[in-house]
Amino acid sequence: MKLSAPDSEREYQEFDTSSLEISLIVGRSVVLLSDQMPGKPLQAKVIQAGRMSLSIDRGGQEGLIDSLVSDQDVTVRFNYKGQLVSVPAVFKKSATGKGSLVLGVRATALTRRRFARLNLVQPVKLAMLPSPPPQQHKIARLRWLETDTINCSSGGMLIDLSSFLEELCYLIMNIQLGRSLMPPLLLGQVRHCQESGIGHFHIGVEFIIDDVKTRHFPLSTLKNLPPVVFEYTAVRRDELNRQLSAQVQNSSRMQLS
Repeated sequence: MKLSAPDSEREYQEFDTSSLEISLIVGRSVVLLSDQMPGKPLQAKVIQAGRMSLSIDRGGQEGLIDSLVSDQDVTVRFNYKGQLVSVPAVFKKSATGKGSLVLGVRATALTRRRFARLNLVQPVKLAMLPSPPPQQHKIARLRWLETDTINCSSGGMLIDLSSFLEELCYLIMNIQLGRSLMPPLLLGQVRHCQESGIGHFHIGVEFIIDDVKTRHFPLSTLKNLPPVVFEYTAVRRDELNRQLSAQVQNSSRMQLS
């Protein structure tokens, strides 16, 4: 198990825009806020990305984006690796009407993570949960994949996988953290899947605790799932968060001594 200090709180507040992997935003939607159209968020799709700029399509929001005045200050918001990020930018329009956004040097993460995110490399096995799910005794027959976590918290994990997974699909997983920390099987939902390189994807998965299972599955589905996946409760999640955070803090102190 490779364990290092959790990401600093600073990451979830203000940070350098240059640290963003801008290419991950291509093909995704961003929201523009401008003084020209106060109180009216404008959604556009990113069609190309430069080092500190984004080219956006002209067809969104019934032509309203096409009517934006060039060289005005705007705020751009988009989801990035599971967090909502806000970046000041300047909207520019070319002579042909092509719109682009020149990003500012500082960005802000608008949503702070509820759980400490730990740089934890740990083996994980996972399988997509079909709908309807198979009977309990057939779970082992699913197509299981093996990989490692990139980072992990008691609320979810980031993994590297050679397969693309649809957002919001459900997984059944085994993470080898020890039975006292996590049950041998638990449920998760894909929250984001972004290409990280040729043939590789970074996939963010949120763990589904027992307390919210009925928000995700009807009772008929829950009856087919193995009871062990419902052992992961809010109480157990918070205890895992406390234990892992303490381990990392102790590790950090040893490295500094």
